[in-house]
Amino acid sequence: MAYVNVPKDILKIKEKYFLGLTKRELISLIISAILLFGAFFKFKHFIGINSLYIGFTLAFPVMFIGFYENDNIFIEDKIRNLLYFYQNNKPKVYKSENFYRKAQVNYTINTEIKTFTKTNNKRR
Repeated sequence: MAYVNVPKDILKIKEKYFLGLTKRELISLIISAILLFGAFFKFKHFIGINSLYIGFTLAFPVMFIGFYENDNIFIEDKIRNLLYFYQNNKPKVYKSENFYRKAQVNYTINTEIKTFTKTNNKRR
């Protein structure tokens, strides 16, 4: 009987295009290589071989964005979720009604009304 292994988590399967890289990783690799070599050849005449540091600082964020993934969530989605959380996170205020304070205020109002009506009835 034929037996085929089926992975339990199908979300972890990604389509590989070139050298085991996904489309996202391949595009980020190409963009970062363009930035790295572009910066190197642009600043090579002024700085020399140290112009690679400028190229690496330009290429690293692009590589990080293209390759970073945690729990099938990319870095830009995590940043978007964090920004949404911090923009919409307002302090939660617990509001309750103090029935004892209301009862005390009602009692004082009622006693003042009674004293006022008693004094006004005596004057008539």
